[in-house]
Amino acid sequence: KTASERMAQLRRTRDPQKRIFCCASCTHDLLTAVASVSDIVFDVLVAVQFYRDHHLVFCTLSIIIFAIAQAAYAFLFTSAYASHLSIAKRLLVFVAVLPIAQITPVFSWIESLHW
Repeated sequence: KTASERMAQLRRTRDPQKRIFCCASCTHDLLTAVASVSDIVFDVLVAVQFYRDHHLVFCTLSIIIFAIAQAAYAFLFTSAYASHLSIAKRLLVFVAVLPIAQITPVFSWIESLHW
């Protein structure tokens, strides 16, 4: 069920157990989105700290891991939201979303709310 369906179910039910479960489920979704954004921030901060401390090997490895994650999320976004487009347009979407690709889970969560 989407988050908005769970919220609608929560408003309709009078069963306390179901209300607690629905609240816990929505809270879990929100915390997952917050953790996703926090992960990006902390990854960048760690790489910056490695650079400042002259641990260039660790800094380079952090940047490589971050780049791989960016590419993976860009691929996920492209396959989920642009699979109906031509190959050239999918490549354009992939390149366009690459700088912000790690917010794909947050975007997916917001989309599940059907706002």
